[in-house]
Amino acid sequence: MERTRTARKREFSARRFITHYSKLTWVFLAAFLIFDLVLNILWMKLIPMAKAPDEPVRIILSDYVFFHDQLPNAWDPAVRIREWGFSYALRPMLVNILGAFNMWVVSWFTDDPYALLLSVRIISAFSKTAMLYFLFRTCEWLGWKPRWGWCVILICSLVPQLTFLAGYHNNDTFCMCCVSAVLYCWVRGMKENWTWPDCIKFAIAMGLTIQSYYNAYPYILFSVPLFFMTAFHRHMTREEKLETWKKTGVIILITFLIAGWWFIRNIVLYDGDVLGSKTRLAMGEMYAVFSKKPSIIFKPIRQGLSYWDTLFYFNGSPFDWASKTFMSSFALLGLMDFLMPAELYRFFYILVVTGLALFIVQFVVWIVQALWYAIKKHCADHEANQNILFFLFISICAVMVIMLSLYYSWTDDFQPQGRYIMPGFTSVILAVVAGYRFAFKTVSKIFFKYEKYGYAVLSWAGVAYLAFCLGWIQLYSYQRVEPQYSSLPRFTQNYLKHREKYNPNNPDGQLTEREIELSTPKAGKSQLDSTSPDAPGASEASSQTHSEAPANEIPTDPGLPAEQSQPDANPAVNQPPLDPSLPTQAAPEQPSPDQPVVDQAASDVPAPEQTVDSVVDSAFEEPDSGEQSFE
Repeated sequence: MERTRTARKREFSARRFITHYSKLTWVFLAAFLIFDLVLNILWMKLIPMAKAPDEPVRIILSDYVFFHDQLPNAWDPAVRIREWGFSYALRPMLVNILGAFNMWVVSWFTDDPYALLLSVRIISAFSKTAMLYFLFRTCEWLGWKPRWGWCVILICSLVPQLTFLAGYHNNDTFCMCCVSAVLYCWVRGMKENWTWPDCIKFAIAMGLTIQSYYNAYPYILFSVPLFFMTAFHRHMTREEKLETWKKTGVIILITFLIAGWWFIRNIVLYDGDVLGSKTRLAMGEMYAVFSKKPSIIFKPIRQGLSYWDTLFYFNGSPFDWASKTFMSSFALLGLMDFLMPAELYRFFYILVVTGLALFIVQFVVWIVQALWYAIKKHCADHEANQNILFFLFISICAVMVIMLSLYYSWTDDFQPQGRYIMPGFTSVILAVVAGYRFAFKTVSKIFFKYEKYGYAVLSWAGVAYLAFCLGWIQLYSYQRVEPQYSSLPRFTQNYLKHREKYNPNNPDGQLTEREIELSTPKAGKSQLDSTSPDAPGASEASSQTHSEAPANEIPTDPGLPAEQSQPDANPAVNQPPLDPSLPTQAAPEQPSPDQPVVDQAASDVPAPEQTVDSVVDSAFEEPDSGEQSFE
């Protein structure tokens, strides 16, 4: 008995994962990462600030750090959003600090405002490319063949919504990168029994994730049980347990050094408000315009709607919360006002739903396999157990992110936006690809002794088809938005006026000729209203109530947008259409601090053809008070 126990212990502790990826695979991966970065930069140069959600009210934080060489207090009017009253300085500012550092480096060579803008945006571009690297490495350590890693990074690289997010200054792409790094550390730590390098990487990934976005915190929460469930086991000696506890202490210390200082700062500055949630509400009541005050703004819970009713609530939009959140996770660009053809959303819907259904079957197979080993062979199937634990935890985290977003829309501000559930996007894609991997392995068994070759041919054919479809969708999306976005000014005048008003190097607060040039619409194109010099977000706070399409035209089918719609001048706010399948108008909801007001009278853009392939620009009315908070 003692001999058997010793043998099992040796087998467990000696178990190491060995990669089978060739050098050629890594060469192709490096080339693809370069391609992805170039693609992100193309979108980065295309997107105007007026179409970048939250960018005008986030970049002022980088401006403040750049001008003053210190972090701002949220009460400072230089970083406060006049329309909504609060400031993003209450939230972790690591991305803004990195943006300010880039501005400082670029300022050695030029003080051109557009160059400084690109220096801040490049963080999002690099974050998305780094995310692809971590996802590919995650697939490697899961024991998948390279073709399935290619599937994962193809989806995460070429989905239009992700390339759009990589093109402007936001926390979303950086957060997705950090979450992907955490997932990579999870699976590698399990496979290598949490070596010291694994623990240090894990601590750094968690610290950066904490400093990225509050709605990524489910991954931090579940990192704790996953580590203890996989780092400790019953066959450990006293010395091994002591070493593992040392690793635990180092992880906690490094994570605290990276992220803990921010919350200590919040406690000191905001009277013990660790997350800044109470201060945010107080600032909203004190400084927000009347219709945007937390006590006044529309909330479904105030209308007697239940939590689950909110999931299918329209609020005057042609689409309910679930549909719009899904659509804006894949291809609803701009200020959620650039609608793509219904066939595109249908493709992503079939891809995701089918993959998740297959994944559920795969998960059941893993459970059965683990039970069979435990009952029949009286030993543990470590690979099946690790797969079960990893995918169970990432699935729970993804569901929690979605449910938190829905809870926020129910209790705080109704905002069905895909970017708020992006921390769970990579988990969903990993589960989807795991489902298709299981399906192809099962189908290939029909080839009997040629199963190996059949599996290779079928799977690579699937990868090629996926690459073709996603490549076409990416190209089509870019060509759709390019004519409109390239004609818009690079900046909004509201942002530039605010920037110069609080620029200590410009006492008179006047715009330079270069700034006027960058914020002036080109002749014959739509103009952006910029009447308020007080703060960014003063005019940027409209809520997609403006359209470049002719008025009095409505979509005939929410699922198949063939025409553009213009909201009524005085819509019944917060009232859903009588028939969701045939909306009579797109009622405006609450405005956002990052959305510009379009001067309709000054717009000379001709109405496009009313077909499925025409540009349906703003068929919705969407509230957007900035990022969501889940405190």
